Amino acid sequence: MTPELETLLTALHDEKIIVLLAPSFPVDFVYPDIVLNLKMLGIEKVVELTYAAKLINMEYEKILKENPDKRYICPNCPAIVKIVEIKYPELKENIINVSSPMVVMNRFVKKEYGEDYKTLFIGPCFAKKMEAKQYGIDYAITFKELQDIFDYIKENNISPKEFTYSVTEDDIPDFDDVYNNYTKIYPLA
Repeated sequence: MTPELETLLTALHDEKIIVLLAPSFPVDFVYPDIVLNLKMLGIEKVVELTYAAKLINMEYEKILKENPDKRYICPNCPAIVKIVEIKYPELKENIINVSSPMVVMNRFVKKEYGEDYKTLFIGPCFAKKMEAKQYGIDYAITFKELQDIFDYIKENNISPKEFTYSVTEDDIPDFDDVYNNYTKIYPLA
């Protein structure tokens, strides 16, 4: 267990945390089990980034319509942005000046629930951890690191926390509703 994950495990007991879950989670985790497993860790709320992506897509559409002949670089991948900044500075002006879904959703939940809630981004990419530090997301881990936490808890017989959760009409554990059900995903798997 890395010191970073040990710090997070401590925070799970001491702080109110909202998970910002990348929508690619079904590649590594089963829905709805992921929601229950996160709640058992002590997570207060679990949202995924669909609502933020919808807002960003509307902004992209507006920008593209204003300058249809310009070539753009999407800023969602912090590794690509960093490569452009370092290796191709002449292309910096092509980076769309819109925050990523992770950053937008972080701002939204902080405004909605208050600064006493901490945010934890969970996604597939290590580079997002760099972006999280830069933009005030309290914690960020990869899907692999989340699996490491689940494995550690199982191997060490750590009891799950008591929790409450939202359910669908079919009584299936669900994501927490943040805004008009846009923060919920229903994967096919």
